[in-house]
Amino acid sequence: MHLWSTVRRALLVDKMSKRAACKHFGLNFRTISKIAANPLPGSYERSSPDTTVISPFLSDIEGYLTDDQSQPRKQRHTCKRIYERLRVEHGYTGSYRTVCLTVAQLRKKSKTLYIPLAHPPGQSQYDFGEATAVIGGERQKIEYASLSLPYSNVRYVQAFPRENTETFQESLVRFFRFLGGVPTLISFDNSKVQVKKIVKGRGTLPSEGLLQLQSHYLFRHHFCRVREPQEKGHVENAVNYLRSNFMVPVPQFPTFAALNEYLEQCCRDELAKTSAKQEKSIGELFAEEKPSLLPLPKRILRRAGSNATKRIN
Repeated sequence: MHLWSTVRRALLVDKMSKRAACKHFGLNFRTISKIAANPLPGSYERSSPDTTVISPFLSDIEGYLTDDQSQPRKQRHTCKRIYERLRVEHGYTGSYRTVCLTVAQLRKKSKTLYIPLAHPPGQSQYDFGEATAVIGGERQKIEYASLSLPYSNVRYVQAFPRENTETFQESLVRFFRFLGGVPTLISFDNSKVQVKKIVKGRGTLPSEGLLQLQSHYLFRHHFCRVREPQEKGHVENAVNYLRSNFMVPVPQFPTFAALNEYLEQCCRDELAKTSAKQEKSIGELFAEEKPSLLPLPKRILRRAGSNATKRIN
């Protein structure tokens, strides 16, 4: 405020030129002009687009932005490209700045809003990710199952040579064993391993492998909508977190069994960490959540392909 009043006094009382004021105070010409025109900082407002000039072209701009939603992200309209098309194709005579302000307002209105999801204790999310590892001296792509409990922030990961029914079942069985219980509800994507039929962008019919697990462990399933990862955002973040923290540098182990022992120990070590935006550790939060889990069945699940799973792990 002191600088503001000093500059205004120099300009309006001492009659210093704006260019001289730029050199004297070390400010650019636009700032000096704003100070001269406004008695207080912040008393000026960003102008709105000239609706008189741009109004006839609003439907064209909205059409460009709507069409962009189905185009590759790197080949969508910029403000400059919209301005050029309006001039060449529709005879627009207004300024580029007016187009920029209009586009910004339209994009803000069309932006999708998401309601934060509530995560009751005992509910889980599941997803597969890809990484690279050296197993038995051979560098190869691996698939890893990521599971999480959003309430306590417990995360679990196991790696396999591929994603199929056997590895899907095995990863969940290990997760239940790690927890000492079974989540009441597990959210999945629409992978063929988990879903047999998709209707209107959401899985409706579970796969045979998933039904076998559900019948034995008695948890409920939830299928997220296709291309709507925010429905299981916690495990989506976990996929990246587990790869960045447990698989960098590229892990090297003699067997998948050795790799998975290492990954499980990493998950156990995480329990001592403090959960984000929480005063309690992940382990303490899980201790509060564990009574909400279903008990493990006393009988061992007999599932097809279990011998094959043992051979690759």
